[in-house]
Amino acid sequence: MPDSTKTVELTIETVTEIKKLRVTRSSNLLEVLIANDISIPHSCGGYGICTTCRIICKEGAEFLGPRTEPELERAEERHFSEVERLACQCELSGSVHILLPSGL
Repeated sequence: MPDSTKTVELTIETVTEIKKLRVTRSSNLLEVLIANDISIPHSCGGYGICTTCRIICKEGAEFLGPRTEPELERAEERHFSEVERLACQCELSGSVHILLPSGL
């Protein structure tokens, strides 16, 4: 069983900056972003319905966990590529590099 007290690196890239955070393993990505004052839309409250928290995973997609049922449904409806994920449905288990694109 993985040690949930270990930290992983989260690299967040926006159109204007790149920020690195050290976060606890097994953290929900949307919650981590909000807790670190990183602006990301999330109008459905984290239920995987609205798709406003869509991110692009540039590295470490295997550390975001498998897509949940709501995320699978939205990905199919919206024709997401393999690297497009919903932050509210991702559980960090290792280091990742994500892009928060503007205007998605």
